[in-house]
Amino acid sequence: PEQAAAARALAGGAAEVVAAGFAEPPERQLAVAALALARAQREVEAGHDALLVLDSLPALVRARARAEAPSGRWAAPGLDAAALLPAKRLLAAARRCAEGGSLTVLATLGTGSDSPFDTALQREFAPLSQVDLALEPELQRGGAAAPFDVLRTRTRPEDDGRPGQLAQQFAAARAAAQHDAAAAHTRVSAWLARAVGGDAALPELVAALAGPRG
Repeated sequence: PEQAAAARALAGGAAEVVAAGFAEPPERQLAVAALALARAQREVEAGHDALLVLDSLPALVRARARAEAPSGRWAAPGLDAAALLPAKRLLAAARRCAEGGSLTVLATLGTGSDSPFDTALQREFAPLSQVDLALEPELQRGGAAAPFDVLRTRTRPEDDGRPGQLAQQFAAARAAAQHDAAAAHTRVSAWLARAVGGDAALPELVAALAGPRG
């Protein structure tokens, strides 16, 4: 309840926050996720751009596993294949409509755990994501406004077919790899503060990352 209240205070009325507590039945948790998705889809049908944030993907999978009997098909030891379906449906709902409106789905998933369950989830969902936003704990503790790990955050290059775009993205990745996460974050943040977009944006980012180390 405290986390839901904090999220509502942070949103400040700019977004709707719905939640089901960890002590509630798994059926209730699944129903809340389905209702939130339906609400976002209605916004898209009205021609609006909607963002659906799910916290978290493992919680949704575990709720499905507790709510239904095992299917007998296993994606990994301890991970029923059927338990993945609600989360996959939610991610598959993301789209841009030709008539106007779009739905972006952002779901959280922990990394760095030794749990076979979490490792299996990462393996299952990594190919389905269009963007990976990796958070850097040290930057979070330091109060950074956008504490992303530049070295692990990515957008699938194959989704952008503009000439020369792939080469520039790979050049930026190679340049970023020369720095640690904090240094790369500092350089990218400085670039974002002055970037104006357009075709020159990526070459400018490569130059910012490839500059001499401080």
